[in-house]
Amino acid sequence: MENASNQKTANKWLSIPIIATITRLLCRELTLQNEYLRQENKLLKSKIKKRIIFTDDEGSCRRGRLWKCLDRDSAYGRRDGWKERLSQTVETYPVLKGMKILCVKRAMPKAANKKTNKAPIALLKNLGFPTNHECNSSLKREIYNNEIGIIEAATGKYTTLYKPIGRRFVGNINLHWNADKFLFTQSDAANWKIFEMNIDGTGMRQVSRTPDDVDCFEPCYLPDGRIIFNSNAPYQCVPCWHGTKQKFVANLYIMNADGSGMRRLTFDQDHDFHPHHG
Repeated sequence: MENASNQKTANKWLSIPIIATITRLLCRELTLQNEYLRQENKLLKSKIKKRIIFTDDEGSCRRGRLWKCLDRDSAYGRRDGWKERLSQTVETYPVLKGMKILCVKRAMPKAANKKTNKAPIALLKNLGFPTNHECNSSLKREIYNNEIGIIEAATGKYTTLYKPIGRRFVGNINLHWNADKFLFTQSDAANWKIFEMNIDGTGMRQVSRTPDDVDCFEPCYLPDGRIIFNSNAPYQCVPCWHGTKQKFVANLYIMNADGSGMRRLTFDQDHDFHPHHG
């Protein structure tokens, strides 16, 4: 009996340093990952400091990666900088010469103060990009100057397909397999809705049919003709936001091509962002 008791006590105390060791290894792994992101950000900043704007704080690494894509010459002065880069890309890859690019053209907001640390967050939100813990439901609905258009890859010629009335958001474009139509998200005073339009700019129709307090966005065609998309319909929120209305998470839904048969696919407490077909 005494030996068994001693063995049990030994096993108990033996497990403690093992758990502590595992904990230390996990903490070290997380620390190394954070340090890698921090150093990567500093390295990129030092290399192209004159061209790109970055955020330095570790918590904004994700925002920084998107922020660095906003080239200074196109954001603050040279509006045709993208044409030069497109021309260089076509020269490098001649196969692109006969292709066209379906895109969103959005004016840069003027309100963001580049000198403050919060500038990237404010700018990205005013461009229609929520932060990594938010979705479209967290964004303002009518502050945008944007439109949908087509760029000819070889010449850089831009043609407007659709410009919404007022200052509504348009984006989240998804081109159909046959390239004859596309889905997109549009906001209005009530909510976020999913629309479809022909590639020539005709035949625009509203697809999603939900009450005004339910948002639908980020649509994607499925091979069987149905549409998968995101919605805040469950009114679910991550615990740290305590159910705040503007912080509802996006869960995946599916519906028929005409907007009927809306059905929930995921039951997650975190966002299910950007459904996309391969």
